[in-house]
Amino acid sequence: MQARTRLRSEREIYYTPRLRLDYRQSKTDDVRQWLVSPELKLSYKPRSNLNLEGSFGFEYSNFNLPELNDQTAYSLYLSYYYQF
Repeated sequence: MQARTRLRSEREIYYTPRLRLDYRQSKTDDVRQWLVSPELKLSYKPRSNLNLEGSFGFEYSNFNLPELNDQTAYSLYLSYYYQF
């Protein structure tokens, strides 16, 4: 399941929050996994030919395994786009 929206501020900054939930279960053995992934993306266009973007998110996963139970991964993304 995934929820996402795009919000605009007065200064032409776009906020795009996203939340993803996943449940996985193996058909061959008793392995189950939950994944929770929130993320926030920001976009700003100061000029007509320049676009700046950044996002931060993390993913938390819960496994049903004897040697591995919980994992957390983080992501950071920064970019710019300039059109000549």
